[in-house]
Amino acid sequence: MSSDTSILPRSPAAGLAGAGRLPSIDALRRLVILFMLIDHVRETFYPGPLPAAARF
Repeated sequence: MSSDTSILPRSPAAGLAGAGRLPSIDALRRLVILFMLIDHVRETFYPGPLPAAARF
């Protein structure tokens, strides 16, 4: 049996997977995801709000 994927339905976004993407927006999204990851890890080990001295 061959692995021909041409008969599989494509999603509308499948053809746009790189066309028209702005690298700066992608970098900003990665940075936001990184900050969210750090915040969620912090909440896991240090529940509750940050102390007043550690706030920015």
